[in-house]
Formats: sequence, C-alpha cells, structure tokens
Amino acid sequence: LCYGRSMMKPFYIKVFEKELAELNWKQKAISVASHNGSAEHVAAAQSILSPGEWGLMLTPLDLPLVQFGRQVRRPRRWYNNSSGHHAAILKGCRQKGWNRAGYTLPSHAVFKAYMQLMKKYLGENWEPKRVARDGDGLPTVAMTVNDLAHCYAQLAVEKNWIWEAMVKYPDLVGGYNRLDTTIMKSGKGRVIAKEGADGLLGMAIEHK
Repeated sequence: LCYGRSMMKPFYIKVFEKELAELNWKQKAISVASHNGSAEHVAAAQSILSPGEWGLMLTPLDLPLVQFGRQVRRPRRWYNNSSGHHAAILKGCRQKGWNRAGYTLPSHAVFKAYMQLMKKYLGENWEPKRVARDGDGLPTVAMTVNDLAHCYAQLAVEKNWIWEAMVKYPDLVGGYNRLDTTIMKSGKGRVIAKEGADGLLGMAIEHK
C-alpha cells in the first residue's frame, strides 16, 4: 500500500475542472504542483486568490525547498510545496458555492467529491484502505500501486487542460532539479509526470 497524495493532485483538481478552466496557464500548472517554493512559484500561487482571501490558506508553514543567494529563514504558508494546490481548491470551492471553512477535512465536500472520482475510475465498490492527513494538510488515502497506475492511465485517456498546463509549464509543477519537471521537458508534450512521497513517481504517456 502507498499514500499518493502529491501524485493525486491532478485528480483533486479534476473535481474543479469546469470551475478552474478560467485560470491562466501558469495558475493551472501551479494548481497541481509540488513546487520548490521559488519566487516564481509563490507569485503564481498567490495570483489565484485575492489578497483578502490569503488568510484562508491552511498549508503548513515551510521554507523554499531550493534556495540560491540570500537565504529565506522565515517559514511562510506560500513556500509550502502545495500552496498553489490549496489556493486552487479554495478558488474552486468559491466557484461551486461550497463553504471554504474546513476545506482540509475528510468531512468536507472537496474530499467527498474526490472519493466519488476515485470510485468512477476504480469501481463503485472501491474503498480506501486508510485515510490520513498528508504533510500538506489535506486528506490522503492508502491505495495499491496498481490503483495509482490505473488512475494515471485515465489522465491520458481523458486529456484536458490539466495535462496541457503541466506540459506548458513543467517548471511550475516541480522546479529546478526535479525529476517530474525534467521528464516533462524531455517528453515534448507527450508525457506528464508527478513526483510523490517515498520515491513514488506517476507518469502518463499520450496515446497515439
């Protein structure tokens, strides 16, 4: 069994596929990112919400993963690798008319809709082996590697703006010295890749 929360960000965002279609390509790419926390990443994430909404963000405090020159020493929520993901979820909740309070809880509509999406791909009788809180503050579920592979195959079958955003801006999805970014740059639009915890890597290849 494995917890694939970071790898499953494209599926969390598929819950808001219609609502977030209005975002620009950089905002779309950062919405599924596990980024390094660079200035470019933070700017893209912050642009999704109005400054008055920033206080709703519940990402854990963090520092940039990769730093050059002057070192950042004060942790902030925006440096967390999932800040763009959280911002996009909050934006999607607003567009759907869902209460944004408690958006990180398993009892919230976000997680319930995500579970419905998983059942669509893995079968109505599929149930998560376990539900836990991920390092980015959102619920994650334990599933088999085969389940993860089946879900990723669907990204190639049902290509949408999530795929296009990832291959347009691979540096926003990960960043400097990140394997998923390197793979997508090499794939020239035909491959998407997403790093996960514990050495996991999800990949989908375009069907010709």
